[in-house]
Amino acid sequence: MQDRPKVSIIVPVKNIRHQIQELVSDVKSQSVTDWELLLITGVSDDGTDEVCHTMAEEDERIQVLLRKEEGVSAARNCGIEHAKGDYLVFPDGDDRIDKEYLATLLSTIEEKEDDEDRDFPSLPVEMGMIGYITEVVEGDEELFFATPESGERVISVEDLLCRLFFLGNYQGYVWNKIFQRNIVMENDIRFDEDIYYHEDQLFLVTYLLHAQNVRWNPEQLYHYRMREDSAMGLTEPRDGLVPYDIIEKEATEVLSLDRMRNLLIDYPDAQWFCEQNEVYYALEILGKMEMYEDPDAFSDSAFRQMAKVASELDYEAMDEWEEEALPRLEYYGQTGKLLEEGE
Repeated sequence: MQDRPKVSIIVPVKNIRHQIQELVSDVKSQSVTDWELLLITGVSDDGTDEVCHTMAEEDERIQVLLRKEEGVSAARNCGIEHAKGDYLVFPDGDDRIDKEYLATLLSTIEEKEDDEDRDFPSLPVEMGMIGYITEVVEGDEELFFATPESGERVISVEDLLCRLFFLGNYQGYVWNKIFQRNIVMENDIRFDEDIYYHEDQLFLVTYLLHAQNVRWNPEQLYHYRMREDSAMGLTEPRDGLVPYDIIEKEATEVLSLDRMRNLLIDYPDAQWFCEQNEVYYALEILGKMEMYEDPDAFSDSAFRQMAKVASELDYEAMDEWEEEALPRLEYYGQTGKLLEEGE
């Protein structure tokens, strides 16, 4: 095993026996060979762990680490602690990457050879981004959606921070980005293990506060695969109700936005976008809670404090339902009780 690989590839792995073999095959096919692959396993019941150990025995660049805590964030943090590379990347274990994935990401963050010959000073770049393709599998049908931007360019941190909070943005993930390990380690940047939604975005914001610029390359070299049985699909209502435990996890999305809003004090435009998102998602959570007939169903929910904070923010309602829901959000935050629409 090399002492200091160029890139550490950190991948949480659980119950994805077949998909992780595909991803590892993609990694081994990279045009860049100076990497280490850290597979962070939990307790799988489909033979995933055994497959990972077998692949590690076949290639010394692959390591298998057993995490104690549950969750993607805990797994990624375990990988960060063990990483030795100059740079970090975080592909998901059930996605695919093209053979130039690492090479292109490295080209976005490393100083280019011709930079010294330019008549103008090169901008410091602390994070790189590439385009990606979303592959949605619905039954036997497969749909493809690609990131829309074109043209390589350098984006200021202030610009990117604002972009992160547009609804429907495609830049809030970590798997199409590359990070400098020294920035992560020197500033103790980790994934928040209390957050189940928007944990990528919170990590990004925390990291970007220690950066100046980001280089964007639109080449679509990452394949983000969504299936009907994916984690996102599990949040769909059953019999008209989203399960209580799912709502509790979804509510951490509001907590994540609140933490980001407090981090963005020096970026008022980005902070405003974040603030609007915080209330927007708080209203979404409230709407799911109000599907329950019991007004006390969520009296002990951790979301109550988040609702109280969100209801005190200056929010521009987008429609009549939101306008009417804002007082109900405030009431729930103060009392822990849910009101029916129209009350």
